Amino acid sequence: MKEIFILLSIIFLTSCSLKTTFMKPDLLQQKILSWTKKGAIYNSMEMKSSIFATYLNPIDKKYKDGEYFFVSIFIDNDFEDSKKYGLNNKNYTLILNNQKYTYKKELDKDSQIVKMMPFNNEWSHLYLVKFPKQKSNILKLELINPNYGITTMKFQKQ
Repeated sequence: MKEIFILLSIIFLTSCSLKTTFMKPDLLQQKILSWTKKGAIYNSMEMKSSIFATYLNPIDKKYKDGEYFFVSIFIDNDFEDSKKYGLNNKNYTLILNNQKYTYKKELDKDSQIVKMMPFNNEWSHLYLVKFPKQKSNILKLELINPNYGITTMKFQKQ
């Protein structure tokens, strides 16, 4: 009986330590998820576009000379020409607190920042976008289409 108790104790303690090792949350992924928002624009119950935006400034201190976002954008029936799709689509505008971005860079799927981000799919276009530094603590990121409407994502600066 004593041997069974010792054996069960060893199994229990081993399984608890394995669980804590394997189940330990990835703190960077948690931080990224907490600074990620989703928006979508619908027309007649049909999704016309969707956007995932991750506010990068609180995640990485190298982003300090502006307001930086990782943006994954899907637009229904978007153009295949890179000069006309995604954030280059003339029917869509992305603004932060009523200001246009000052820099955008399309990212490929093998980019280091893309590999860290959740919510990537084959049909989305991925960007690093920089806006001017904002004085307001509330950041209102909006994707606008004059025909279908606006989706708004709000972020609180730290």
